[in-house]
Amino acid sequence: VVSACDFARITGLPLSSFIAYELLFHGLRTQSDGYDPLALAHKADRGCLFDLCVDKAEIAVKLQAGHVCHDCVRTLTALHVDAPRVQRLWSAVQGLAHPT
Repeated sequence: VVSACDFARITGLPLSSFIAYELLFHGLRTQSDGYDPLALAHKADRGCLFDLCVDKAEIAVKLQAGHVCHDCVRTLTALHVDAPRVQRLWSAVQGLAHPT
């Protein structure tokens, strides 16, 4: 269960960026039957989209500096998920957090 309660207040970022992050992270299930976002989640922070975040402040950091690490690109590719497309979508999500 994911809660959006107080996300904007806690992080100073728009709620839309959090919603887009969740849609990307979990929505990739539609691209591959083998995609399991929690199996991809890194327990140690790498600054990657797939770092395990247990609180909203960690998600805010990810939205500011996250990328898709080489290990995750390889895994996504092996799952027949278009990794460059995921990277572009991730950049778009981050753009919602930091509109120009």
